[in-house]
Amino acid sequence: MGFTKKTIYTIKALVFLNKKERLINVSEIVKGTEIPKKFLESIMLELKKNGFVESFQGKLGGYRLLRKLEDIPVLEILNFTECKVRLTTECGENCECISKVDCRFKALNHEILSYYLKTLQNLKVLDFA
Repeated sequence: MGFTKKTIYTIKALVFLNKKERLINVSEIVKGTEIPKKFLESIMLELKKNGFVESFQGKLGGYRLLRKLEDIPVLEILNFTECKVRLTTECGENCECISKVDCRFKALNHEILSYYLKTLQNLKVLDFA
């Protein structure tokens, strides 16, 4: 379970914005992060749409963070850069598995994914700064 370039670039852009205490334009973010400009532009639109940054138009315009990085779980970033990660259901009373082996694999998958989600919820974007 790796991260896509979109996720990595999104975190890099947020970390870069966090280092500056002023509006930062796309060109400056590109220069400081080496994220391809077209890719960055779409990432910044997503970040704005999801309430992580705000933007200002004009010669002195740019982007700035709306939230502190220590308040942003990596899981929240993954939910819009990848897809919403959800737990699989465990077998219960009405289990429809063909064999106990299937049940055990389903339970193991649930346990692994649960740990993965908990880790990503506890890991903050600030941890990458």
